[in-house]
Amino acid sequence: MTDNSSNWDLGYTYRLISVSGTSPLFLNLSGNSLTGSVSDAVANGSTKGVASFSSNDFDGTGNISIDYTNGQKATTSQTGFLTSTDWNTFNNKLSAALTSVNSMTGPSITVNSPNSSVSVTSTSNQVQLQTNFAGTGSANTSSRSDHNHDADYIQNQNASAQNASLYITSSLSGSGSGTARILNSSSSGTGIVAYGNNQTPLSPLPYSCGGALFGSTYGTYARALSTSGDRFGGFFVSSTASSTVYAKIAGYIGSTNYALYGNGTVQGGVAKAAGMTYGMSCPSSPEILFTDYGTGQLINGHAYVTLDPIFSENIFVSSDHPIKVFIQLEGECNGVFVTNKSKVGFNVTELHGGSSNVPFSYSVIANRDDLKDSSGRIISKHVGVRFSPVASDQDSK
Repeated sequence: MTDNSSNWDLGYTYRLISVSGTSPLFLNLSGNSLTGSVSDAVANGSTKGVASFSSNDFDGTGNISIDYTNGQKATTSQTGFLTSTDWNTFNNKLSAALTSVNSMTGPSITVNSPNSSVSVTSTSNQVQLQTNFAGTGSANTSSRSDHNHDADYIQNQNASAQNASLYITSSLSGSGSGTARILNSSSSGTGIVAYGNNQTPLSPLPYSCGGALFGSTYGTYARALSTSGDRFGGFFVSSTASSTVYAKIAGYIGSTNYALYGNGTVQGGVAKAAGMTYGMSCPSSPEILFTDYGTGQLINGHAYVTLDPIFSENIFVSSDHPIKVFIQLEGECNGVFVTNKSKVGFNVTELHGGSSNVPFSYSVIANRDDLKDSSGRIISKHVGVRFSPVASDQDSK
């Protein structure tokens, strides 16, 4: 709308026909009513208009200034700007190279220790994973194309316990090639100590040895998994300058089971007297035998001895394998002889038709019966085993 009032003839009456305005100003003429509006400002660098401000948007001179101190900060639930502290935290999340991970969980790896570091490198088609532990110890494992795996971990116990070290390597040759070794270089140390069943460790250990294993019911469990050929659950060897003594435990040779098999003297118990302890040696036999003892008495020169039914159930008696009976008289008579021997008992008769009533002691020896399963199949051969061949010399080295 242009003001031309200097050219108006005041003698006439003038009527406004139209008006116009330039954005952001808008005018509207309706009858004798003139209205107008101003558009909102747009942050496009050119469109000006009505803008709403608060006192925090102006500095002391009236200039517009964003108030970063009291402005809206970004959170997980609202849009805003980052503070300097937030920016530093965000900027430090990942540098140009990842040098350490304090906690990482993925489909195949979990690391949860602020005192450990994991590095993976690849050189000449080799991948190495190394883990460094806090303190004085360290351990690393390597997987290479030659399949040699080396790892070492050393942990010194406190002064009240024996030192223990663990060293695993594949440097052995010959029959031990590729075998892991556990080595304690201390002359009074134990190679490895293991506790099962949530048992409390002994400190100090009662003995220094290659291995000390502890459990609630079983301190050690060993089992040979082969189902063919000779096999044993345990193999123990003691060598001297002139000979080697060995004992095999829980084994199977040929067709016979053996609880103990070896080339040394077996001691099955101890005797104590005058404050001393003495070993008791077990007798050896070329056959697999059971023996029993008892007492009886002649009545008018006759007696029948019934053997213990459990003993009878586990022996084998035949013409080729008769039961052996030994009588020791404990009174004066003409002497006695034994007849009617079977796996259930035997007769004792006085010589020359005597009628004595003297007591006697006896011992019986018989071949142990074969061990069979519920179907009658022999699972351990006992009858007829005599001077069974020992294993090869290789086993006694």
